Amino acid sequence: MLGNKAFNLIELLVTIAILALIVGFALPSFTTYMLRSKVNTMYEAAAAAKFVVTNDYLNQGALTSITYPSGSTAFTTPAQSSDYISSIDVTSGKITVTGNATKLNNKAITLVITPTLDVRQQLSWACCVLSSAFFNFAPVECRTVCP
Repeated sequence: MLGNKAFNLIELLVTIAILALIVGFALPSFTTYMLRSKVNTMYEAAAAAKFVVTNDYLNQGALTSITYPSGSTAFTTPAQSSDYISSIDVTSGKITVTGNATKLNNKAITLVITPTLDVRQQLSWACCVLSSAFFNFAPVECRTVCP
């Protein structure tokens, strides 16, 4: 008699159970990875604002007068940057990138990028997350909570 070359019911159920376990572990990691990439897009969108703030500081010599409300220029218009951004504001040189919560899994994530002057009066940048609840989703450069 020839052997049966088809799957039996037990083998099929075991295969489905193994696949369910793999998906059960992989799905949360994938969701977190996708959210991190969206927040990283927010951080990268602020690069143009950092350039403009640096340029204005070199021309004016002061950070306090550097202010651009959201939508006032091309680099502060969210549509120019990403669907994940609600607004990009520059106030006294400090860049605030507010995420679009509906596109970020209902998480209101805000990044604050602050210029600081060193001893030689050169700008360096520090990034932080406004809420400690979203610390894990921030890029490595922003893994601090704003004071």
